Amino acid sequence: KFGWIEGVFIRCMQNIIGVILFVRISWVVAHCGMLLGSLLICVASAVTLITALSLSAICTNGEVKGGGLYYLISRTLGPEFGGSIGIMFAFGNAASGALYLVGMAETIVEVMKTNGIEFLDGRINATRVVGLGVGLLVIIVILIGISFESLLQKVMLVPLTVSFFGFLVGSILPPTTQQAVIGMTGWKLGTISDNLWPRFAKGETFFTVFAVYFPAATGIMAGANISGDLKNPQSAIPKGTVLAILVSTMIYLITLVVMGSTFVRHADGEGNHTSIPFSNLPCAVDSSCEFGSYNFYQVMSTVSIWSPLVIIGIIAATSASALASMVSAPKILQAVCNDKLFPYLDKLGKGYGKDGAPRRAYVIAFGITLLGVAIGDLNAIAPIISNFFLAAYALVNYSCFDASFAGNAGFRPAFKYYSMYLSLFGAIICVVIMFTMSWVTALITFVVFLLIFGFLKYRKPDVNWGSSMHANHYKRTLKLMHKIHREDDHVKNYRPQILVLSDVRRRDLTVFAHSITRGSSLLIHATIEDSSPTSRVYASNRESTEKESNWMRYEGIKAFPLTISSSDGLAKAALSLFQSVGIGKVTPNIVLLPFKNGWNEGDVTEKSLKAINEYFAVIQSAFDKLYGVTILR
Repeated sequence: KFGWIEGVFIRCMQNIIGVILFVRISWVVAHCGMLLGSLLICVASAVTLITALSLSAICTNGEVKGGGLYYLISRTLGPEFGGSIGIMFAFGNAASGALYLVGMAETIVEVMKTNGIEFLDGRINATRVVGLGVGLLVIIVILIGISFESLLQKVMLVPLTVSFFGFLVGSILPPTTQQAVIGMTGWKLGTISDNLWPRFAKGETFFTVFAVYFPAATGIMAGANISGDLKNPQSAIPKGTVLAILVSTMIYLITLVVMGSTFVRHADGEGNHTSIPFSNLPCAVDSSCEFGSYNFYQVMSTVSIWSPLVIIGIIAATSASALASMVSAPKILQAVCNDKLFPYLDKLGKGYGKDGAPRRAYVIAFGITLLGVAIGDLNAIAPIISNFFLAAYALVNYSCFDASFAGNAGFRPAFKYYSMYLSLFGAIICVVIMFTMSWVTALITFVVFLLIFGFLKYRKPDVNWGSSMHANHYKRTLKLMHKIHREDDHVKNYRPQILVLSDVRRRDLTVFAHSITRGSSLLIHATIEDSSPTSRVYASNRESTEKESNWMRYEGIKAFPLTISSSDGLAKAALSLFQSVGIGKVTPNIVLLPFKNGWNEGDVTEKSLKAINEYFAVIQSAFDKLYGVTILR
């Protein structure tokens, strides 16, 4: 079991400070410039911070078990929402592993080229092969055990930190000839002014660049995804996640400013220049220069005081991020399978060893990761991941809003720094960004979500987690009942609202009454037990009511079962029932009675006369209450 630092903060930091920081921030500066690029980072951080506040509210409201985001959403919005986003989020985490492996492979291939080692085509095919090889090594580490993986995470934080400070120190030193010819100028006002404003190329826009950058912000769930392995998830997730977002945002902004101030957009790798003439190169017209921040992704290692420091940092960061993603995906899949929401998938949730490692789920998740690595292009993988994560974040925010809006007494989070309207705003922003990045990808994401949601809605999993959807149903129903109560009746809106006096032997009365109401008006199936009301009798009544409820559900009868006990006879019990049954305008207006057989057969005894009088007294009371009376023989 991990604390908030090693379990949440370090994991989130290593997922956020990953491949995008080292090999794509320079590309963001090239297209967006420093001003718009800073806005882009702040927008992404705002989305994740709002989501983190919503996440903190939900996870401090009760017990948090394994499954992270899936567990939180399924227990808040119900199995349909939880199961849908659980499958998609597991897929998104597995695909994230592919993103980090491809980023690492890009760096390794670039280092090999720099040192004169040609491997395959030196580009996408080489990246695929290296990525698959590294992916297999990461899988082996994970299979050794989560304790070893966690130790490795902490060890990798050291080269990550050293490489970042090496980059900062290198930026203030005058550039060498080798650095200058590929675009580094050092801190120059000319470079700053040239990189201040956006200059999109090759059909890129703010939102396409945002789609590539956003996976950098998706690491905020790294701690929540292993909630089952945390000592105190209610305290650890809010502290670790929010702090990781704030620290990482500062690191990204600092890196963006340093790169925009010291590196130009275009360079041909031949001229020993130190300033703006790069922008007048022939290759700058169509942004096809081999070097410069547009097309050269190893800017951070070039600026660094010693380039191997950043290379080691990239490998450490991408390895740590890939480890976190590839551990999270099977854990989420295991939680979904253990809840038995999907048929035939429960076997994937089986745990092995003292850590309960989901080895079968590993096979599925690792397969998705390796398929993603086969794409070989980081810019193609990133938008897919962005869509899945934005959909998940939208649901986290909506979960918090829905639980707060329902006004359920059971939603009392210990974390108070949230607002349900801010959560709703966060959910809307996530959906808007999804469609502005790529409406086609967003549409596919929603179709997949709706298909899984529809399947679970049709299957009706046999679970009851006390979701906010149920609380909302109650709230809406109560509100409508108050509204109906204030409205005057009209004959055109008359509905037969039937109270059936029946028991287990006379269920046919309820079947007959349902053929009249058909679920469009009130039907109450009432049973009167001849016994003194005691605690034991009340327990028996509850069992009887549950039994009748199960029978009606099986028969498809839409009615409300009710069982009462009385030792004062049928007439007094019925009178009490007539006076108290219903609420507001939702009250019976017809009583359906069984026909009394054999009342005029044989000698009239005191007992039989009492039974006849009781029967007629029930009818008399019904008329006194202005009920219609029907008798079914």
